[in-house]
Amino acid sequence: ERRRVGFEILAVIGVAFLELIGLLVLMDTEKMAMAYDLSPVQFVAKAAIFGGLAVIAMVLAIHSFDPAAKRVEAVLIAMVSGTLVLSAIFFDLMPSNGVLNSIEPMSGMYCAAAVASLSLPVTLVLCVLMAQGATTQPRRSCLLAGLAGGAFGAFVFALQCPYTSFWYLAVWYGGGLAVICAFSALVLPRFIRCW
Repeated sequence: ERRRVGFEILAVIGVAFLELIGLLVLMDTEKMAMAYDLSPVQFVAKAAIFGGLAVIAMVLAIHSFDPAAKRVEAVLIAMVSGTLVLSAIFFDLMPSNGVLNSIEPMSGMYCAAAVASLSLPVTLVLCVLMAQGATTQPRRSCLLAGLAGGAFGAFVFALQCPYTSFWYLAVWYGGGLAVICAFSALVLPRFIRCW
């Protein structure tokens, strides 16, 4: 059966849009405004970096469902490298009160859990779409689905998170992303084979 790539893209965008609208309705707009007022450039950069990462990873994931998909790894490496470079440009690499204080462990654990939780709808929709495709590398496709979902979860959470320290973002946002990517790459391919 011929793939409907347009439908796949619309399905993922639809789920992401519904999740975003639902969360914006529940989100504390005063907290969002306060986070923006603390450091507007870093706040916008944080949302833009994670939002861009989510879009690129989603396109890569859908592209990887094709058995003839090429250049996925090269684009993935470029995408991760670009994210790190942009983060180094926009966020302070020198912690003012030490790395441990910049990490904020009490808030950070909640952040990592929220990023991982918010990533699940997009990740699972991509994996369902992958199961209907003909990927020859399900682990790679699931990893990309997890990266797309994780980056989207980070984008949504970033809209109300006041922290913009490079170290905080690297440890907690990166930790949430790593957990969902590992789960997607190691666990989801087994379930997809059963479908």
